[in-house]
Amino acid sequence: MPLSDHEQKILDEIERRLAAEDPKFARSTSAATPRGIAVKRVKRASLVFVAGFVLMIAGLVTSLTEQLGIAGFVVMLIALFVIARASRDIGPVSTRAKHEGPSWFGRAEERWRKRFERDDG
Repeated sequence: MPLSDHEQKILDEIERRLAAEDPKFARSTSAATPRGIAVKRVKRASLVFVAGFVLMIAGLVTSLTEQLGIAGFVVMLIALFVIARASRDIGPVSTRAKHEGPSWFGRAEERWRKRFERDDG
């Protein structure tokens, strides 16, 4: 069950205070959270993606075999799948946009919508 905005702010404040008082303990506990684990998976999968890219290019450039290039492509696809799954576990990074109001694009879209409503009415 997700936390409310107020509860999330309180939790963030507790985490900041803990990090300020005992940085070593904060680092060791932050890695054990589901978010920390997901971030590690994204980092590892990014490295695997780069390795797959290198394999694919090596398979294309050298005349060893085209199977090496295909293997590199498959490794890249698997890494992208892992990154997508882990990024879903990370969730939203910031709730700042909710509190600031609509973005520039949102305001422009609203003006565009109102323009057509005036013409219809």
